[in-house]
Amino acid sequence: MYDLGRGVPQDYAEAMKWFRKAADQNHAKAQYNIGFMYEHGQGVPQNHHGAMTWYRKAADQGDRCSADQRRQHVRAGRKACRIDYA
Repeated sequence: MYDLGRGVPQDYAEAMKWFRKAADQNHAKAQYNIGFMYEHGQGVPQNHHGAMTWYRKAADQGDRCSADQRRQHVRAGRKACRIDYA
């Protein structure tokens, strides 16, 4: 919601706060989105190592997009898919 500005002003820092709450409860899509935000520097300083850490957490739970992101990072491709909760 906050990451995309749906119904509220876009606010990456607020989005990160809510994604962290969900990720701390092992929500794989939230873990993926944190990785995406670190990868692209949205609401946090860009940090590819941090992105890989969160992608790995989500991939370990079976999140296919996170596994794809990790493979692409290894191949040095930066294409990313975005998780939409709508």
